[in-house]
Amino acid sequence: MRKAGWIILAVMVAGLAHWGLIGCGGDGGTEPGGGDGSEVSWSYGESRTFEIPASTSVTVVDSASSAMFRLPTGGGLFTVRDIIDGPTTIPDEGDFEIDYTGTSTVELLMPHDPGDIVYVMGYAPLTGVVLEDAEPDTSGWLPLSASETLSGATGDTLVFELPLTDNGCTLLPLSGSSVKKYKRLVYKKGTAHATLVAQVEANIRDAINSLIYAIPPARRPEVRTRIDVDMRPIFVVPQNRTAYFWTAKPKYIPYLGLPGILPIYKIVIPDDCLSNVAHEVSHYLHHVLIQGGFAAFAWNSRPGHKVGTTGAFGQLIEDFAYLGEYYLNGNVSDANPRWGSTLAGTDESTKSSKTTDFRDLEGMAVAIFAAHTRDTDRMNDYKGIRRTVPVISGDVTEKFQDCYEIVAQGTDDMLEVVEKMEAILATKYDQADALPAMLEPLGWSHHIKCRFVDAEGEPVANVEARSVCKTAGQEYYLPRRGTPSGNDGRYTLDEFHPGKSTLRIYQGTDSTDVAEITIPWSRATNQEQDLGDIYIEGDSDLLEKLRGCGGMYGSATGNMAISGADPEYVGFGFIICSRYGQDCDSLKWNGAEGRYGCTRTFEDTWEREVERDSIYVRAAINGRSLEILYLRTERTSLTFAGGYETIRITEIELADVPVLYYPGDQWGSDDFIFSLESEEMASHVNRAYYKNWSSGFGGVESSTFLSSPYGTGITFEHYTGCKAMGGD
Repeated sequence: MRKAGWIILAVMVAGLAHWGLIGCGGDGGTEPGGGDGSEVSWSYGESRTFEIPASTSVTVVDSASSAMFRLPTGGGLFTVRDIIDGPTTIPDEGDFEIDYTGTSTVELLMPHDPGDIVYVMGYAPLTGVVLEDAEPDTSGWLPLSASETLSGATGDTLVFELPLTDNGCTLLPLSGSSVKKYKRLVYKKGTAHATLVAQVEANIRDAINSLIYAIPPARRPEVRTRIDVDMRPIFVVPQNRTAYFWTAKPKYIPYLGLPGILPIYKIVIPDDCLSNVAHEVSHYLHHVLIQGGFAAFAWNSRPGHKVGTTGAFGQLIEDFAYLGEYYLNGNVSDANPRWGSTLAGTDESTKSSKTTDFRDLEGMAVAIFAAHTRDTDRMNDYKGIRRTVPVISGDVTEKFQDCYEIVAQGTDDMLEVVEKMEAILATKYDQADALPAMLEPLGWSHHIKCRFVDAEGEPVANVEARSVCKTAGQEYYLPRRGTPSGNDGRYTLDEFHPGKSTLRIYQGTDSTDVAEITIPWSRATNQEQDLGDIYIEGDSDLLEKLRGCGGMYGSATGNMAISGADPEYVGFGFIICSRYGQDCDSLKWNGAEGRYGCTRTFEDTWEREVERDSIYVRAAINGRSLEILYLRTERTSLTFAGGYETIRITEIELADVPVLYYPGDQWGSDDFIFSLESEEMASHVNRAYYKNWSSGFGGVESSTFLSSPYGTGITFEHYTGCKAMGGD
């Protein structure tokens, strides 16, 4: 029979000869604490004390608790005391406390029928135990492993060595530990709980067999060997039985060892926490991967943790368990680690990277792994805003293997995760610069200050800026602040990429990339970064670029007012460009002025229509606005039968129309786009005129446009193609 393995240990009753010793009755009572560092109260029943002969192996049967003990070398007084109440669920086979004054070890013998499920647990300090949820005390019930199996004619008996303290007996490998209280759990074959245990075993097997494929292929054979031979966990499924406060919690126990016996590696899955299998198995796989190095993780684990809590920067034990959970379930505690809002939270306590160091949040490391394995370029950032992010091409399972290679190397802090992920992106995927754009939406975002200066070191006013991450031919940019630099040149930004990015500055609406900025990954997100003085050139002259565009198209829309009223325009926009067709006239430029005129005639059997369009534009000397824009369209229709004639004329003159986009801006466009929002129109219109006249019905002239609740009115549109610049 295997002493340790994926199966639950089951033994048969063994007939054992034992010394018939007389127990001394004791009174029950209550005493605070249990000598194990806890402050909880324990209620006790009767106690029995046995005098153990020296220099001989003695087996003691405590008839009151139905427990069988063996003291291999004898000597001293051995006391068994019933535990009535304390930090425990309802006793299954009876809880007891023992004291022993001798120097021998104490062993508990557990005979039982084939197919029964037997656990022995000791109430011990939780140091070194990886807890998924906070325990109500610093100690708790931890499972022991059998040290040997005694076979007899009628069956088997498991032997559990009970660690005691300060009396020459066996010690747990915990400084100052005190373990005196024990609990037996026996589930008979065929009971509901035994069936549940079998289901948990199947779940654990399925999880580990699936998770093994996330391991890099080169490491997989060795990992399988370790799982099958060296580090077989024994899992425990205690009953909570609707306990209100003292419930068993999911946990992974990596280092509860006994002298002379292999260390114990246990997965504890309470019967009301079956969904925790993936998480605890992932702890186990982490342990298998780094073996002895797991001690540093386990002995520094943080109780009461959850995704989004602080203190994880140098302690990633939970993040690596979340990685396996994410691989197996596609989520972490029903949340998606690919979304920055998972870390920030969605309630009134939503975190800001200006006030919270997001690098230190539990879940950031698995969010980095999720960013590497993502297959969509859309996500919700830490503010809940939909964002576009880089996607690393490749098979998703292989990308998970990249992540587990980082785990297998014993990575123990967030900076190592970033460093190794950058190396993988650079060497394997040729996207070394993608990580800043991948992590900033997750909350690894900085806030900065700087001062814009010219060549003489004088401050430059009216400058805005943003952080731009360039990778794989794409640009990922953050918002620019709406308030430009003042006369002192000083400027701040609330969002800035970590690592390496480009600072793009704006003067008016012109943009220029002025510097490559690197904010070290070691800098906390909630510490303002001072970029110092940023040198920029003076206003660049965009007029030459503007004159390089030959044609123009545009539109202005509005509703006609029959009588006087304040004008209200529903919008206006036009584009000067250089790429639309080759069969149209050019916009003729003379210095800062441009003119264009065109006449087209359309004729059929019944009607002739003549279109006459003209444009006049005068640009600001720096090309960043149109000082005057004048557009006129005339449409004349003449029917041959009866000479019926219709004339429609629209004119509009606008002043100081700003550039919205221009060549080289973030959209990568070759166009100048001058635009006004509808609410801005009235303050920019110098003149607006409309005439609609027919020979049969007269006509209407108006110098205003007014929106109409009925949607009636006129629309002016003008389109031409573009080709090379004309004029001088």
